[in-house]
Amino acid sequence: MSATATAQTPPVSPHRFANGAHYTADFLWRRRRNWLPIFFLYATFYMCRYNMNVAKAFVGFDYGWTKAMIGDLVGMWAIAYAAGQFINGQIADKIGGRTMMFVGAMITAAANFAFGFAGAVGSLSLFIVIWMISGFGQSMGAPSFVKINSTWFGLSERGIFTGIFGICTQLGSALALSMTGFIVAAMHWRWAFFIPGTIALVYGIMLFVMVRDRPEAEGYPSVDTGEAPADDDEKPPGMAYTLKLVFTSKPILLISFGYFCLGVVRYGLFIWYPDYLREVHHISTDSPTFQVVSVVIPFAGMAGALAAGYVSDTIFTARRAPVAALMYLGQAAMMVIFYLVAGPVISGVLFVFLAFFVNGPHSLLGGAASMDFGGRKAAASAAGIIDAFQYVGMFLITSVGGRVIQSYGWNGWVVMLIVAALLGAGLLSVLWNVRPGDSKKEPIDAPATAAGEVMA
Repeated sequence: MSATATAQTPPVSPHRFANGAHYTADFLWRRRRNWLPIFFLYATFYMCRYNMNVAKAFVGFDYGWTKAMIGDLVGMWAIAYAAGQFINGQIADKIGGRTMMFVGAMITAAANFAFGFAGAVGSLSLFIVIWMISGFGQSMGAPSFVKINSTWFGLSERGIFTGIFGICTQLGSALALSMTGFIVAAMHWRWAFFIPGTIALVYGIMLFVMVRDRPEAEGYPSVDTGEAPADDDEKPPGMAYTLKLVFTSKPILLISFGYFCLGVVRYGLFIWYPDYLREVHHISTDSPTFQVVSVVIPFAGMAGALAAGYVSDTIFTARRAPVAALMYLGQAAMMVIFYLVAGPVISGVLFVFLAFFVNGPHSLLGGAASMDFGGRKAAASAAGIIDAFQYVGMFLITSVGGRVIQSYGWNGWVVMLIVAALLGAGLLSVLWNVRPGDSKKEPIDAPATAAGEVMA
């Protein structure tokens, strides 16, 4: 790399404001106070969606639903979520993540209450409409989460930060799966929606009171994000700007299609594995075995998110694609073993390893990569578009996957997941040497000297 190029793209320190000053202890404390309410609210969003993973069997039993009908219910949620991600990412870039995430929490809480009360009617169509509203409300969470934190964290911090983001998703998943199993066994499936809805209401109010969209709102300088200077960053971008940015970005588009593949694998596993364990190995959702698997899986997911973030920040100097591609290959390897060797114990162990390899790229691509390539101006739009593709993948594996399971059994389900994982690895490998700022689409022929340096 030439001296001229180096002068134009100085190394980005992960511990500096944009004006060159080091982070103060006061700033770091305020930043922790800012992301903690976001952390817990987003975990609650996961409680308000993964409660369906366990409850759907009990709701379906009450009303005589087939797997295809249950797949349609969850699949239409995914379509509403995907559409909402695209729309709400644009809006969050304009009005700010704090307001958008609060509104999403209120809609999510209301929809969960409504789903519980809809049991008095028992109409599949009504359940689908309510759950689609829930999906649209929850779609306000991820773009808002990314939008807020894109202004509080620099490029070389984002991998580690999104590891923490991965912890919150797994915490919500663990609470939903374990708590829902006990609730439906001890009370009624309606309470599996009433209780998470109440928690979302409380944390939504807490977020609105405590969180700020950017450091400048609290009197701090802007954080050096490793992007172009944010001189007019206070002015919200227009939709034309954000759409052009994300749809003309080769990295964002490839990450989006890779995220589609991840949606097939991730939701193919976590939506259908309770049914797989119950039907194939006769392990009920309130059994000790299921509870152990449900608790260990999120810890494996947390470890995967933290490992992926740390490795991408350090070994790969803020490049996310190599880590994601390798973890996709790990998914494929685990599922090949699953296909060849099945049993109550080995299935549970493999689900745990799969959680590690799935949650790493989920946190890394949905969190860090969308911040990196969207930037402060369009972080929410990039996150919304990338995440929307994941939920199109979810629709495929729920609606189509339910029919595949009915027609070809559980082996057909595993084959779908293997193909998706290998395709995702191929897509992400194209971006192996690409980093934020490489907008000229020129070949990369020199190593980086520091995290965040633009390579051209």
